[in-house]
Amino acid sequence: MQTNTDLLNLLHANNGPFLTLLIKRPNDPASVSQAKLTFKNLLKTAATMMTKSFPNANWENYQSRFDEYQDNNDFWLSETGKTIALIGNEHQVFTYHSNREFEDQVSISHRPNILPIINDELEFNYLVLALNHDSFILYRGDQHHLLPINLPADAPDTLTKALGDEIDGKSVNVTARGHEPAFGAFHGHNEKKCRSPKG
Repeated sequence: MQTNTDLLNLLHANNGPFLTLLIKRPNDPASVSQAKLTFKNLLKTAATMMTKSFPNANWENYQSRFDEYQDNNDFWLSETGKTIALIGNEHQVFTYHSNREFEDQVSISHRPNILPIINDELEFNYLVLALNHDSFILYRGDQHHLLPINLPADAPDTLTKALGDEIDGKSVNVTARGHEPAFGAFHGHNEKKCRSPKG
């Protein structure tokens, strides 16, 4: 099973050009033959593209590397996902199973075409702060999970520890402007006012 380390090694390789194939993953043994035929036709297209764009490249080496997957039924039916991506040069091939459905396609370029993988792996990470008057919990979230963050033992865990005993928080207001949802305006005053001694 290939890992992100294998992908990083491929990205740092300077011995292109790189061939990228995207093929719809067969859903059952009956559809493997069609996937193999699509794979074979894409390789024929790649050979023509390679001759035109990179005439000095040794296509036989590419053909040999990618042909290893042609008759490998375990490869076509293993893993999950909707699309199989094969990215490689004449020395190695990286395979990736994407949960997104892509059209069958082939491309050849100086650098590996990893945009399908980036789009598939892209996640939106965020923080959530759950506030109470005397406590709070900080969470880290992504597309799938929301998990509490373990803060250091000496982190302020109450309003008093964070802001001091001169502020009780009852008179602090926060308003958000409609056209600037990411910003808030703060306003407040403390009931314990400093008074100048009379005299």
